[in-house]
Amino acid sequence: MDNMPDWLYFVLTFPLYFFWMTAFSRLFYNRAKIGYILFWSILGELLSLLFTTLGEIVFGLTLALYLKHKHHNSDIFWVFLMMECNLIVLNIGSIIIEIGQTWRPSVTIFIFILVRIIIIICLAALTLWLFFKQTNWIQNFYQSVNYSPNIRKASIIYTGLVCLALYLFEFIFTINNFNPLTEIFIFGIFIFSIIINTTSIIITLKTYKNQSELKWLKESEKARQEYYDNFDIQQVHTRQIIHDYKNILATIQLSLNDSEQDNSTMTKNLISEAQNVLIQQQPDQDSMSTIACPPLKNLLYLKWTAAQNKGISMIIQTEGKQILTSITDVLPIIRIMGILLDNALEAAIDDHLKEFLVLISTDDQMNVEITVINQVPNSFRLEQLNQNGYTTKGDGHGQGMTIINELITEHHNLHLRKRLNNMNLEISLYIEANDNA
Repeated sequence: MDNMPDWLYFVLTFPLYFFWMTAFSRLFYNRAKIGYILFWSILGELLSLLFTTLGEIVFGLTLALYLKHKHHNSDIFWVFLMMECNLIVLNIGSIIIEIGQTWRPSVTIFIFILVRIIIIICLAALTLWLFFKQTNWIQNFYQSVNYSPNIRKASIIYTGLVCLALYLFEFIFTINNFNPLTEIFIFGIFIFSIIINTTSIIITLKTYKNQSELKWLKESEKARQEYYDNFDIQQVHTRQIIHDYKNILATIQLSLNDSEQDNSTMTKNLISEAQNVLIQQQPDQDSMSTIACPPLKNLLYLKWTAAQNKGISMIIQTEGKQILTSITDVLPIIRIMGILLDNALEAAIDDHLKEFLVLISTDDQMNVEITVINQVPNSFRLEQLNQNGYTTKGDGHGQGMTIINELITEHHNLHLRKRLNNMNLEISLYIEANDNA
């Protein structure tokens, strides 16, 4: 763009690098590193200004090598993507200027500036939308490229080849003077082919990812079922041992009751205390036996044990029979209940409480309601739970309710109710039976 002043080129091109470096900083480091953004933005703009296409290639390779050494090998993919998009934008500008010089030289710069401003605004809007509204999608895609060797290899090879083809296209049009309409036609065909190929590779990668996830889920389900089976066997064995000890202690107690020796009083007290301790070493078996969902039963047992280790009683009460007997999608329920039970236990520890309550009931239509109840201080306000990131545990916490809300939104058979009753916080998970079959 020899006819454009350097200062104007800088003003219209620098935002492109700035937005890309901002996106990279947010993607690679999960925050905006001002020094990182400014350094690489200025370096990229200066190399592009001084050496045009060659400078852009040097900048891209330098940034790729830096990220490969300092961060992840897969970050090369994002550098290639940046180089492709920047070159497409620059080629659009070149074509506008060439056509303008042939047809309307007087308004060429104005049209060029207008188009570039529109592109910058669209790029800024896209950046904000992706990194503030589609954060999960971006992070999931970034993780897929990072930790899946096949996806990483395919992505880098494809973007590298497209980037090479684009720069060859740029080189050919630099050394040859084509008719502007011919340039537009060839450039349009090339961009259209990129869109088609990109769509096909995205579909291919998505199919591969779905197959990998299905394989992982099958293996995970098999391992989880083995764990449940072993866990049930261990629980039965533990209950049998406790039952045998209770019988032994009861027999000794009866023998001492028939004894008239005065020194038996201390022994009786020790045996009575031992019996009470044994009773406390397992949750109420009548309540646990009504739960027909092994994952939920095992989760309750694990959380009950964790509470016992902290000196806190997790009281479990159930109403009904064969609770959750036919549920298929148990994972979201387990995730939600795990968070609620952890929150209740942590609250009991922080407030020096001795117990909290778990109520599980089912109705005639086999709908299930699981309620976790724990005391809260007078300063507690129910609306605080609805605040994103609310926590009393400091930085790095407070995502539990956010995760629960996302799961509730994704699964229409799950509903959450929060209620404050005489300084008792009641959080209920309601599970509709019509989606359980």
